[in-house]
Amino acid sequence: MKLITTEKEKEDSGRSFLHVDHNKKTDRPERPGGNDHPHLCGENTHHKTGPQVSPFTLAFNRSCEHLEAPFLDAYARESLPHIRLSLVLAILIWSAFSVLDIMLAPDVKNMLLWLRLGIISPVALCVFAFSFLPVFRRFIQASSCLVIGVAGIGVVVMILVVNQPTSYLYYAGLILVFFYGSTLLKIRFVWLTLTMASVSVIHEIAVNHVGNIPAAIHISNNFFLFGAVLMGMLASYFTEYSNRRRYFLTRLLQNERKKLAHANKNLEKRVISRTRDLEESNQKLKESEKRLITILDTVQSGIVMVDTGTCRVTNANLAALAMLDGTKPEVIGRNYQDLIGTSQATGSMSTKTESPSVQNDHFLITLTGNRVPILKTEAPILLADRQYLLISFLSIKEIKDAEMERNSLEKQLVQAQKLQALGTLAGGIAHDFNNILFAILGFAELAMDDALPD
Repeated sequence: MKLITTEKEKEDSGRSFLHVDHNKKTDRPERPGGNDHPHLCGENTHHKTGPQVSPFTLAFNRSCEHLEAPFLDAYARESLPHIRLSLVLAILIWSAFSVLDIMLAPDVKNMLLWLRLGIISPVALCVFAFSFLPVFRRFIQASSCLVIGVAGIGVVVMILVVNQPTSYLYYAGLILVFFYGSTLLKIRFVWLTLTMASVSVIHEIAVNHVGNIPAAIHISNNFFLFGAVLMGMLASYFTEYSNRRRYFLTRLLQNERKKLAHANKNLEKRVISRTRDLEESNQKLKESEKRLITILDTVQSGIVMVDTGTCRVTNANLAALAMLDGTKPEVIGRNYQDLIGTSQATGSMSTKTESPSVQNDHFLITLTGNRVPILKTEAPILLADRQYLLISFLSIKEIKDAEMERNSLEKQLVQAQKLQALGTLAGGIAHDFNNILFAILGFAELAMDDALPD
């Protein structure tokens, strides 16, 4: 039997071996999978068939052999309060039977009282006192068997001392002693079997060689006595086997709970790790989104994002908001075709754009109703498995105004050129006419000079 060597074991001495302490922590490192033993007997391999025990001694063997020492210690710790109570009860009942001795055998009552109160009861009392010492658990089975052996031999002596036929009744005391040992004292099967067999042998030797009991009564008493021994052995056998099986199943349950706790701990670690990774990813995504918004807001061109499924604007940068003369809540959610028009007859948005395209025949419809000519670029993008259209536009109003002014100046230039040509033509005609007139006038003056008298 295992000796208590640590203060921790002393503190646990009153704890039931069937109790599972889920909060108990050990100094041993936790093995992968939760096992605290390299090969926990059938806890992994024989749990369907039960523990491996010897059919004769009930001791754990084979792959369960390492459970024997902790089971004996746990069984002793579990049995100790029960044994103390049983010893007190035995002393009281044994002493109470003194009344029966006085009534049935008054001639030898002093001898019987001395046996009961002077030998048997003090032995039980000494064992009771011994049970409060830490070392008692090493000798708990031997001490319990000592009580049964002394009580049984005491009954045998009473049978020899009491006169016949009264002595024929005292064999029933042995049955009570065996019953007490196989039930209340919780003696293990091997120890109880050896003790009852020894007392029974002593009884047979004493009765056959010393006593003078009729054969019929002797045979009848032996039948009842051996029947009590057999039932006591069976009761002790199945009780101990049941305790060993419960201990085995408890260890199996503890092992499975350790595995579950270990799995839960690993799962919790994985959840924490993945949650932390997700938070970091979300933080990076938010930072990336902020950077993207900052970049888009610094672009001078207007940029809007349109859901191709609903034709609704889902986002817009500051330049687009300024060109539309509105705020983001006013622009987001509006139909794309309400903001951008086309000078062509068909102005619906194409959702089948596969590559960026540039178009200069569109105009922007501001929220105030003004129309601003724009140069528009469309590019399809895929976000979160959803198709969007990224539209950027640049106002070309100044260009249009410059073109109109150029056209006007060109018209003025043509008119001026026409007037210049007309002036040149008129000047040429006047010059030619002047030449003709000059000749006419010259000849006229010459003619007049010739015609005047001297």
